[in-house]
Amino acid sequence: MEPTSASVESNRMEFSRQAATFTESKVLGAPEQIEPVLAAATIQPGERVLGVGCGTGFLLLGAAQQSAQVVGVDVTPAMLAEAKRRVDEAGLTNVTLREASAEALPFADLRFDVALTRLTLHHLGNPRRVLSEIHRVLRPGGRFVLCDITASDDPDKADLHNRLERLRDPSHVQHYSAGTIAKMVEGAGFRLAGTQRWETLRRFGEWTGLASVRPEVLPALEAFLASLSAGDAAGIQAGRADDGELVFTHHWLVVTAIKG
Repeated sequence: MEPTSASVESNRMEFSRQAATFTESKVLGAPEQIEPVLAAATIQPGERVLGVGCGTGFLLLGAAQQSAQVVGVDVTPAMLAEAKRRVDEAGLTNVTLREASAEALPFADLRFDVALTRLTLHHLGNPRRVLSEIHRVLRPGGRFVLCDITASDDPDKADLHNRLERLRDPSHVQHYSAGTIAKMVEGAGFRLAGTQRWETLRRFGEWTGLASVRPEVLPALEAFLASLSAGDAAGIQAGRADDGELVFTHHWLVVTAIKG
């Protein structure tokens, strides 16, 4: 077994704390966040689908209703336990869950027709290796759909955005610009087939609660976010809602790609 990277260990530790809050998230589980990813995948009956960094199974539940077989992979047992509970409650019998690192997927070459990953890229210490692994396990003509939050094209704004996200969640590695994500996907051997973008307003309480931010971190995090409102310093349109709560905007990207 290959050595586990530091980012994998960080993800396992942080998401063990966050599993329950992820399941309950009204933002991450909202139809407007899930449906564009599934629609981009155009899953057909009889196809085999891989969910990379599947978390608590938001995408898996939808994919399982459209395909013959779904396999979800995640490094965090607590996340997989939540996913299993939800799969069982839904009465789905075509979903398999595996604890494994996306840097070394435990599958043979050309095993899947479709691969999906959402909110995974920014937690990866070696994203290019993960994208290469996804390319390896897809059949020729297989479809890959990646969804993540993006950073500004401005390096200084992107740096502040990523500093904010790391303060909230130590497992955060980096949000990338949309252009950088597209280049990484192409660099792994995929052909880009389409993109989709949208925005989501995040409220400070919801955003910090989702990550189970420790109480001692909250004051510094709140002060940092408040400081970013001047001149849109981080490219996330930070400010205050009418009720005074801090808010900002997450910019989402879905990339659809084909293995040649």
